[in-house]
Amino acid sequence: MVFRTLPLVLIASAIGFGTSEARMICTIVTDASSNRIMVEQGDCGTRVTPASTFKIALSVMGYDARFLKDEHTPLLAFKKGYPDYGGKAWKQPTDPMGWLEYSVVWYSQQIARAGGLSVEPRQSQPAGEPQGHGHDGKRGGRNADHRWLERA
Repeated sequence: MVFRTLPLVLIASAIGFGTSEARMICTIVTDASSNRIMVEQGDCGTRVTPASTFKIALSVMGYDARFLKDEHTPLLAFKKGYPDYGGKAWKQPTDPMGWLEYSVVWYSQQIARAGGLSVEPRQSQPAGEPQGHGHDGKRGGRNADHRWLERA
């Protein structure tokens, strides 16, 4: 995998913005080679849903797939059928900065598709077959459109 430098503003913004409130819960930055914690701020001991934190992974996938170019590219138009429960901000043309500021789910979905996540609906499993956790990206896994909205 090729790692690229992500604009710090994208990563920093991804931590603190959600659709219900805009506040920082926890920020941790670690050195990947040593696992040394370089920054730890906020309440990092309480479990929360992966909702906004999954934007960090989506950002990496989006840049790796060359879907995301910079803070303002691509600018995507809202289309009928996209989730719109986030109000007026979700019905506007959206760029990466707007995506992070307003937690625009449909923009996240476009990045997930560009990054190769499965968007197939979950297939029924025969009785007695173990149910997967849905984070394997395989065909028939949990729908990537809502993966980051579920509990960790």
